[in-house]
Amino acid sequence: MEGLVLIILIVLSLIAIGATIVYLLNYIGYFYRVRVFTGPSIVSEMKVAYKYCVGNYNACGSYFSEAANICPDERLLGIYYDDPKKVDPNQCRYIVGIILAEGSRAKEEVNEEVEGILEERGYKFIIFPNVDFSVKTSHPYAIPMSAYFGATKAYPAMETYIQREKLCARPFLEIYDENTIHYMAPLSKQVEFYTDEVKDLR
Repeated sequence: MEGLVLIILIVLSLIAIGATIVYLLNYIGYFYRVRVFTGPSIVSEMKVAYKYCVGNYNACGSYFSEAANICPDERLLGIYYDDPKKVDPNQCRYIVGIILAEGSRAKEEVNEEVEGILEERGYKFIIFPNVDFSVKTSHPYAIPMSAYFGATKAYPAMETYIQREKLCARPFLEIYDENTIHYMAPLSKQVEFYTDEVKDLR
């Protein structure tokens, strides 16, 4: 009898562990299926404080953490300029930034104190345009691991869509809301999303 009770307890424990794992995977977006489509930009004209980086995209997390610590209430932005399947992953160019203002406020002056802190940390400022249409998708964001799962699903799906529809969409943007990562590739004004540091528009 005691043996049967022990087996039942073990089985119930395994079920509970399995249910917890499934819940956590669902929470971070592991099971989420992205849907790619063409539509209006998810942001309007925006003023961004950014850092230009060269290196493996997998190393961008520390830059996002730094930006979030400086401006915890603002949305974060990443723009990725190179295809790591065509360019040495350690030579890929990208920026990580903070969206300071959008729309009619994009051309206004940044708070001097905030601007000073950002400049001390090595940030530069730029205004990115509004675009009427872009290729886009989204993925839930709960913890940093969500970004990994999102990237492994969003980018292949977007590339497949762009090739199938014979579109010219570049570069690739990530915009972080509180609970969502938005992925976007502009269909117009692409050059205006390249910073001064990006000289070769591959």
